[in-house]
Amino acid sequence: MKENIRKNVDKSAKIMTDKWQAYNGLENEFAGHEIVDHEHGENVNGNAYTNTAESWISLQKHGIMSSFHHVSEEHLDRYANEFAFSRIIAM
Repeated sequence: MKENIRKNVDKSAKIMTDKWQAYNGLENEFAGHEIVDHEHGENVNGNAYTNTAESWISLQKHGIMSSFHHVSEEHLDRYANEFAFSRIIAM
C-alpha cells in the first residue's frame, strides 16, 4: 500500500486515511497524515475525513458490477478516469 502511495502522491500532500495500520508512518514521508477512527464512530477528525474517497470507491464498485462486469489491469486507468469524470459531474 505504501509503495503505491509513494509512487502516486506528491510529498507535499497532507494525507487523510482511516486507522488501518498499513498507513502508519506516512506522516514521516509526507507533509502530514491525519487519521479518522471509524472504529470509534468517527467520520471527521478536525479537517480530516475520508468520505470523498469512500464515495468514489463505491461509485467504482457499482459501475463495475452493473455496467462493465470486469476490468482489466491494462485499461484500469481508463476506468478510473471514467469514474472520476462521473464524480465531478455529480458534484
